[in-house]
Amino acid sequence: AVTMCYSPPSRRLAAWLLASSLLSRRRLPPTSTLFPYTTLFRSPRLGLTRAKGVISTIRSEATNVYIILIVRELKPNALIISCGTDHASEKRLMKVGADRVVSPSLTGGLQMAFSAIRPRVLQFFDMALDKSHTDLDMEDFLVPENSSMHGKMLKEADIRNGYDTIVVGIIRPSGIMSYNPKADAVIQTGDTLVCIGHSDDLERLRRALLR
Repeated sequence: AVTMCYSPPSRRLAAWLLASSLLSRRRLPPTSTLFPYTTLFRSPRLGLTRAKGVISTIRSEATNVYIILIVRELKPNALIISCGTDHASEKRLMKVGADRVVSPSLTGGLQMAFSAIRPRVLQFFDMALDKSHTDLDMEDFLVPENSSMHGKMLKEADIRNGYDTIVVGIIRPSGIMSYNPKADAVIQTGDTLVCIGHSDDLERLRRALLR
């Protein structure tokens, strides 16, 4: 299926699954018959122009290449996450325009191995991602221009005490990530703060970054 992901303020995934809603539960076209995708992506019902991202879970690499090219043509700035089969497939899909490629087989294998080696660590992250167990959450926040936190050190922003939130990493605009940043790490415009905390506290931090 192909899922359209939309932006906040609703903060929910509004989606149309092509296989079920637009294709009326018919089988997806074979890789040799890709024309229907062009029509589907141009359909106002799909809402590609309003989408923040596109997630393709289709296993066919040829189909994913075609989908990536269509989305890049119609919505150049959309986030595209595609399904791959191996590292070689990941490189090819990234080359044609995917922002991220996930291999269910490789990821599943790593998760199974991690379950045996570090079961408690994996349990912690499962709890953070599964909203049915706890309101603990993980979020990433982009520091916008004119944010009141721009230029402040982490200890000055007092995120830990003021928002009861832990900053586990800072991703700089260059792509370099600082893990477990020190208290004197400076927050800059364009940084992405990777945080763990309760949902309400994370929302308060999000609003504070916009001020």
